[in-house]
Amino acid sequence: MINDNDVIETLDELETFLRLVENGGLGLENVTGVAL
Repeated sequence: MINDNDVIETLDELETFLRLVENGGLGLENVTGVAL
């Protein structure tokens, strides 16, 4: 588990993060969901 100080604080930040995951921006492939 990664323990850093980056916290998603707004819905806009959450949307940006989820779109990044969906589009493979983090180098992840075949992601079917995100646990929050």
